Amino acid sequence: MCSFKIKSIIIVISIFFTLTIDAKMIRDVSVVDNQVIFDTTSNLMWQDDNDATLNTKSWIDAITYCEGLSKKSYINWRLPNINELRTISDDNKYNPSISNVFQNIKSNRYWSSTTASSKKNYAWVVNFNTSSEDYISKSTEIYVRCVRDVN
Repeated sequence: MCSFKIKSIIIVISIFFTLTIDAKMIRDVSVVDNQVIFDTTSNLMWQDDNDATLNTKSWIDAITYCEGLSKKSYINWRLPNINELRTISDDNKYNPSISNVFQNIKSNRYWSSTTASSKKNYAWVVNFNTSSEDYISKSTEIYVRCVRDVN
């Protein structure tokens, strides 16, 4: 009987830690189709709809797309910088290497707004297959996930 109680406690603790790993990321269930994620640590709201897995764009088109995005009545969306994009990456995961809260995921590269300092025609990206970072030509078409400040 004691062994059963100990196993039950271990299971409850394991579930608690699993649920709290991404506690800083919260899916907004008030939005139709749950299309945004709030990061309570950085006060950022992330796009998480089908567009984040279907559309590829050049860097300048990605910036234009984010600036024109309207979701949950907010219009101040933008392309995230490399530091912001890193916050949703998960180095402990592979294919995809992104926070578990996100549902619309492509294990591929996503644009940041950060231009490579050594090559002005290149910008930084995060690869959500491996959680790696690199810079690529701004004319390359890759995936886009927009962000906005919640302040």
